[in-house]
Amino acid sequence: MRGTLFEGDDDVINKLAYGTRLPVTPLSFNIGGYKKYIDFELPYYRIPGYTGVNINDVIAFNFVLSDEQPVDQREQFIKRCVAKPRGKVQIIKGKIYTNNAPELSRTVYNNHKVVSKTVISDKIFKSLNIDPDLNFEDNNYYLAVPPDQVSALLKIRIVESVSLDVIKKENYHPSIFPNNSSIAWNLDFFDPLWISKKNDSGFLNERNLTIYQRTIERFEKVKMERRDSLFFVNGKRTNFYVFTNNYYFMVGDNRHNSIDSRYWGFNPEDHLIGKASYIFNSFLKTKRRIV
Repeated sequence: MRGTLFEGDDDVINKLAYGTRLPVTPLSFNIGGYKKYIDFELPYYRIPGYTGVNINDVIAFNFVLSDEQPVDQREQFIKRCVAKPRGKVQIIKGKIYTNNAPELSRTVYNNHKVVSKTVISDKIFKSLNIDPDLNFEDNNYYLAVPPDQVSALLKIRIVESVSLDVIKKENYHPSIFPNNSSIAWNLDFFDPLWISKKNDSGFLNERNLTIYQRTIERFEKVKMERRDSLFFVNGKRTNFYVFTNNYYFMVGDNRHNSIDSRYWGFNPEDHLIGKASYIFNSFLKTKRRIV
């Protein structure tokens, strides 16, 4: 989330906004800095909050890909919500589109290629708050910078061009959701992806099974399988599946240095902790709201 949050920031998490989640493991303790708990879990329940999740909210949640611990005992992450239930998210050349509208955040760090006539001095980079420990060759610099710094770089006399440096669409990587070469996405390119809402009904076909099966089995505790051209849920033949959870899609602002929904897929509602709303202690020496 660099750009919005920085290393060492102390953040206020508003648990009342979306409703306080009651403890899943009520018999838990902090002993010597380590969490200990008795293996006794309660059903998920959230007290109604005063607002719903909005696009661009920065949200604290428990890590999705961890089955060894109860939900509320897992590591805490903070990312930006870019799509919510019954929404659509797409990534084109590193830019996120939610329900076909481009993202508006000014804090997103995307990779850029900077072409310069001569070497750019460390002094210039420091004046722009850009880390001088850079990846460059033959006066071509590869930087992760937000839009404001792109504008500043273009004003430097020796800079010839600044362009997005994105992964080619055809460059599939198996670590990217849904981790299947039949849907060959990468960090900078995602086809339109539907975010499911509780009680939504989804048609079962080979592509949808590839995208949603792991999420459904992990968080909705049902068994899905395909036998020849037929689909089965908990052993019963069906052409549709009705979702029992709300889901979200979370992405970090530092786009090429963030482990987020582009790797694991959907965030279920019961993993949400609260809205990150205020920074009261920062290395920037300022108190500020999170936007």
